[in-house]
Parts: sequence; structure tokens; C-alpha cells
Amino acid sequence: MKNKYLKYIYALIICFIVWLVGIPLGFKLVINPLLHKIKSDYNIEIVKPTLRTSLLPNIKFKAEEIRVLN
Repeated sequence: MKNKYLKYIYALIICFIVWLVGIPLGFKLVINPLLHKIKSDYNIEIVKPTLRTSLLPNIKFKAEEIRVLN
């Protein structure tokens, strides 16, 4: 009986680790270079963007300043 639910517990732990570590790391590796490309193409500047996850399903995106250059 214990082995029956063990795979679900492992899957839940893996999803939890991806949620807490993978999403913010992916933001730094993928989204930040994309933001620099948007800055050069569309004249939008986002200063110090951060993405945070919490233990509950909640994602916060914060930036010090967002400017639309004209």
C-alpha cells in the first residue's frame, strides 16, 4: 500500500521543486534576455525585474521602474 502512493508523492515533490526553483531560474535565463530584445525593438525599458514564487501557487512580478520611451 505504501509503494502505491509513493510515485505520487515523488511527483508532487518534483513539481514543488520546479515551482520554487525552476520558474525563477528560467525567468533569469530566458525572460531577461528577451526583455533586452524588447527594449531595443520597442523602446520599452524595465528596470530590475524580479519574479518570486511562494509556497502556495502565487507568482509575483516586480520591477523598479517600467518606462515606455518615445
